[in-house]
Amino acid sequence: DLTGFNSGGTLSCTSSCTYDTSGCYWARAVGGPALDTPQDIVVDSKGNSFITGMTMGFHSTAWNWKYFFFVNKLDGSGSQLWSVVNKSTGGHNRADAIALDTQGGVYLTGGCEYQGSLAGKSYSKGMFLARISSAGKEQSFIHLKTNGIAGAGIGVGNKGQVYATGDFQYTLS
Repeated sequence: DLTGFNSGGTLSCTSSCTYDTSGCYWARAVGGPALDTPQDIVVDSKGNSFITGMTMGFHSTAWNWKYFFFVNKLDGSGSQLWSVVNKSTGGHNRADAIALDTQGGVYLTGGCEYQGSLAGKSYSKGMFLARISSAGKEQSFIHLKTNGIAGAGIGVGNKGQVYATGDFQYTLS
């Protein structure tokens, strides 16, 4: 799979393409009328792809310089199955890495600069870990307060352990 940034005039979107040595099977653009930047992609055993990153386009048509993290699930044909977009109040939140567990749960890590909430938990500046169910439902959220941002990598062990790495400044709480 190939994921990248696609910009066409005033429309920018997340693009994804499935290909092999004979060429591209499908290519899709998902997103909105403003900047969308994919950061990571993972594919499950059924051929579904999960793309995460940051978007300005899901909330309004205005270029308001606020960005929010997202996860898109596409099936093996490129059709969007679901999308989860963080709805923070201040914006400037991004997901940088994605991983799957054996039940199809989706794990994200990234960073936040302003307050918001996910899975019923509030957060502000810092690194986060989030779990989205295989059906696209927000399930859990852990916020690590830091002065720097953000989570950079995430993995899930064979017994369901979640491992994350990132950078921060000063103290972690």
